[in-house]
Amino acid sequence: MKKTLLFICLAFCFVVLFTGCLGLESSDGSFSPPRWIRGTWQDTSQSNIFIFTAHTVTQRTIYTSANISSMYADDNVVEVITDSLYQFAINPDSVSTVSYRYELLTATTLNFTRITPTETTEPVELEKQ
Repeated sequence: MKKTLLFICLAFCFVVLFTGCLGLESSDGSFSPPRWIRGTWQDTSQSNIFIFTAHTVTQRTIYTSANISSMYADDNVVEVITDSLYQFAINPDSVSTVSYRYELLTATTLNFTRITPTETTEPVELEKQ
C-alpha cells in the first residue's frame, strides 16, 4: 500500500512538472549518462521506466512520458558520474534544485531516488530490460 501511494504521488509530481515543458527543443548535450546505465530500466510494477542514451534521459510513467534532458536543456544541469552512481541536479530557477540519483546495485539493478527541496523519495529499485 505504501509503495502504491508513493508511485501515485511520484507520478502526479511528474505530470505537474512536465506538463508545462513539453514544447522545448532537443538536448544540446548537457546530459552524458555513463555507459553502464545506458538502456532501459524499469521497476517491477512498470510504473517507472527510464531510458538512457548517450545524451538523453527519458522517463515514462503510467501517466506520461518526458524527455528530461530535452526539457532541461537550457537549465543549469550538474552531473555526478562514478562507476556506480549517476546523479544529475537541475536548477531551473536558481532556487529549487531537483536531483535524480541512480545508484548501481548489481549489473542489472539500480536504485532511483528523486530529491527536491521539500522531499526525498524512497529508493525505487529498477531492473535493466
